[in-house]
Amino acid sequence: MRDGPGVPPPATHRRDSETSARRFLYGSTVGITIAGAAFAWMVTGGTFQFFRSVPFSTFYDVQARSFLHGTWSMPASVLSIEGIRTGGRTDMYFGPVPALFRLPVLIFTHRLDGRLTEPSLLIGFVVALVFASLLSWRVRGMIRGAAPVSRFEAALTAAIIVVIGLGSVLFFLGATAQVYEEAEMWGAALALGSFYALVGFLNRPSAGRLVATGVLTTLALLTRGSVGAGPVVALGLAAAVYLLAWMATRVPRWQSTIQRLPRAFGMQVADPPGRFGVGLVAAVAIPVVLYVAINEIKFGTLFSLPLNHQVATLTNAHPQAVLAANGGSLFGLKFLPTNLLQFARPDALTPTRLFPWVFFPGKALVLGHLLYYSRDWTSSVPASMPVLFLLAVLGVVSVFRPARLRGRFAPVRGRFAAPGSGIAPAGPEPVTIEEALASPGIAGLRLPLVGSVAGTAGMLVIAFIAERYLSDAMPMLLLAALPGWHVVMRRWVGPGTIPTPKVVRTVGAAVLVVLALFELWTTFSLSLFYQRELGSAITIPQRAGMVSFQEQVDQTLVGGPAPGVRFAPTLPTHAEALDLAVIGNCAGVYQFDGKSWQPVELGAHGGALLLNVDFPRTELGRRQPLLVTGGATPQDVVAVTWEGGDLYRFSYLFDGSAFGGTGRDWYTEPAVAVAPGQPHRVQVDLVTGLGQIYITVDGSPVFSLLYPVAPPNGVRLGSAPPSISTTPVFAGRVRSLPVPTPICNDLERRR
Repeated sequence: MRDGPGVPPPATHRRDSETSARRFLYGSTVGITIAGAAFAWMVTGGTFQFFRSVPFSTFYDVQARSFLHGTWSMPASVLSIEGIRTGGRTDMYFGPVPALFRLPVLIFTHRLDGRLTEPSLLIGFVVALVFASLLSWRVRGMIRGAAPVSRFEAALTAAIIVVIGLGSVLFFLGATAQVYEEAEMWGAALALGSFYALVGFLNRPSAGRLVATGVLTTLALLTRGSVGAGPVVALGLAAAVYLLAWMATRVPRWQSTIQRLPRAFGMQVADPPGRFGVGLVAAVAIPVVLYVAINEIKFGTLFSLPLNHQVATLTNAHPQAVLAANGGSLFGLKFLPTNLLQFARPDALTPTRLFPWVFFPGKALVLGHLLYYSRDWTSSVPASMPVLFLLAVLGVVSVFRPARLRGRFAPVRGRFAAPGSGIAPAGPEPVTIEEALASPGIAGLRLPLVGSVAGTAGMLVIAFIAERYLSDAMPMLLLAALPGWHVVMRRWVGPGTIPTPKVVRTVGAAVLVVLALFELWTTFSLSLFYQRELGSAITIPQRAGMVSFQEQVDQTLVGGPAPGVRFAPTLPTHAEALDLAVIGNCAGVYQFDGKSWQPVELGAHGGALLLNVDFPRTELGRRQPLLVTGGATPQDVVAVTWEGGDLYRFSYLFDGSAFGGTGRDWYTEPAVAVAPGQPHRVQVDLVTGLGQIYITVDGSPVFSLLYPVAPPNGVRLGSAPPSISTTPVFAGRVRSLPVPTPICNDLERRR
């Protein structure tokens, strides 16, 4: 049978389709590669040194080890303030999936225990962008049919992937490599994957797509329940439509009414609907049942968390007050107005003189008399992600636009072709944008979009405001922004575009480019500020490096006295965020992070000890005293344990009762690689006034603990009294060195 006039033969269709898919794949791959490289830089603090250990990054590793021993409970000392104590055991409230992902590594080696958070974040970031690319290709088929992908569109595909990756909260999650960010990253990535599979199922039902949707939904819900609720609700809506359609086959008088539901949601209901209806019910029930079962095993509750048994609550009056004011929960509809205002306000940014110049706004404005657990540094979707926000608005309007065509197929030059069928337009008469948007194809995004709103409920009704929570909104944002993006592409790029005045296209393109560059820089700026100066796990070398660079940039561009610097004998009681305080005769330089003063640089009189250390290869597995401090009665001890080869483990002896111990206890972090037999510069910073200890080896952090420490009085190097459970002496060599204070000296010169 011959093709009609002007219609390319099937072989040409296939070649055009393969070329388009290949170009889209190339563009997506380039975008993911660029974004992945930048994220790798951010998540490693600019070092590209993976497999580091930082506080609150070992939870999933220890949970995986617990699984290997047949239990859910974990050591209280590992979970510290995040542990929940019930029935004589301690459990974590984070979902188990990231721990399960670690098992293929941990069953073969202990060397990477506590060091997998950074690689996991990078992998989760790439997975999120892969699913975003796949969803984009599927949405493109819904809107543009089989329109060929030009080289220019392939380049723009790379650009939008870069914006999604580096211009969103996904990049911000790399600013802090902790369990909180890892849960957010994988929750968003897996939820996005489940929505991608669901969109495919709703457009063309199949058993494989349904199984993929169910598996990804289960993984998302068991990673982070809040964002995982989005695909669960969407699946529930789809199941309801299928079951109603099945009922219509039994009750003929209901058919005309019920048949409107699939069309309203843009769904293709398989015939007969009963089989897939049962599958959809199972896809909803399995993740929910597993979530409830795990909660019951760990906490004895179905859905809620016994936060009154959390260590942070048991040891801190503020969480107790928050729970008491909110009926024992951190969630409530009364928080919705405040949270919604903060996450949606368009002015949630402020300029600053310090590099990189775009800063967070002030703390969230509380509407009403509410008591919050925490209001962390937070921007908003419109302010920090303007391109994605505007595309999402356009996408929502397009997806929910009332249908003007009733057929499932979009006309292509007089023929009918299913979106994504591979039939390419043959000439300058493609389907119009109005027809494409009105077809049930793009309406297939309605149900996933409605479901994705449920994934944002957790961040809107919790007594906690933080930038990382914006990741819960990423599946919803991309489900809306990607159709908006392809609507723009349909009008401006490629063969058969809708006639648009040149001035409109030029101005619109210029606005998008400017906003995209602003979005990329804003996300980079907020992430860098949070990683180096505002976060909760910043080491002294990180903060010192950032402050030093900011001062150099300011001196080069502006000159004069350094901004926001105070010289005082003691720390001031009031300050603005990022202000510096120089205490005494360079005893210490501190920075205000919005809540408290944090050390930037310590001198010898401020608690810093600089040592020249040769690490020994003797006394395998035994703690050796590096230093003892605290006066005549030793209180705190810094010890080193040789673990074989070039691995050494640092420990700190202190009063660990608040970490689940019974008194004086050792706090130990994973072993680090240190070349033995050669001298190393080891700096021990005892920030006694703020309750912190940091240890670096040759400038690299190897140990940190945020807990009250003994003052550096009567320091004893390399030996310990018999009462301390270490070897009597350090088997290597250790001697004291003068402590330099370059940042303080520079600030004094600019005074």
